[in-house]
Amino acid sequence: MFGSDDYSLENPDFSLIRRMISNDNLEGMNLLYDKYAALLLFMILRIVPDLERAEEILIDLIDKIWKDRRELPQSNDGFFVWLVAKTRDAIDRYFLS
Repeated sequence: MFGSDDYSLENPDFSLIRRMISNDNLEGMNLLYDKYAALLLFMILRIVPDLERAEEILIDLIDKIWKDRRELPQSNDGFFVWLVAKTRDAIDRYFLS
């Protein structure tokens, strides 16, 4: 389901998406969602096994990524780590609310 080629840090889509979001391009968010939502949802479901709640967390996460786009790291490695950290933060917010 989640092949390593699809989410490779060398994937040019990863750099393009990061660059588009950094430049306030909403299409970059659409690309991020299309390309990485399944992976992010999978990560969320590992901790929150309820699909409906996990999807709510994913929506919150996508919104938070857009709001915090000025914090995007410039390196691909840093961007992936940032995405994972934002995912964990979204899960934490869910449990704290």
